[in-house]
Amino acid sequence: MTQLETTMNTISQALDANDVAYHTGERHASFEIGYRCKAAHFSIIVGAQQDPHLVLIIVKLPFVVPEDRRPAMAEAVVRANYGAIIGRFDLNMSKGDLNHAITVPLGDAELSASLFEEVLGCAVARCERYHRAFGRLLFDPTMSAAEACAEVEMALADAPRPT
Repeated sequence: MTQLETTMNTISQALDANDVAYHTGERHASFEIGYRCKAAHFSIIVGAQQDPHLVLIIVKLPFVVPEDRRPAMAEAVVRANYGAIIGRFDLNMSKGDLNHAITVPLGDAELSASLFEEVLGCAVARCERYHRAFGRLLFDPTMSAAEACAEVEMALADAPRPT
């Protein structure tokens, strides 16, 4: 079994163990997942490749940013990405697609189910955290990117911390 096959098996077993419905990609080593939270539905693509050996998780936010709001959203993406330890938001300035991506380079290592679950959880958590701010910025032309992201940062500052 190749490294890629082992990685794909680990991902499918982790998804199965958590009762996550998915479709496998037809042409690429990938899985398509739908995730619903309180306020949104995210489409998630999990892909793997052999050379270099890595896993890529892309969470598609349910927005297409209109051209006139792309500069403000680009600023919000920069603000949301600042200081992020894992993953990044991406805005396609031509199409308006807004995604969150995490790449996990594996090298010669094997992906564990627990690592995959943690990384997938991080990607979804960041999207849930910023979804409302991005939505408000998108639909309220009076709101600035700084205001939208400040709401998220203040909520994070008020959140209880482990001791």
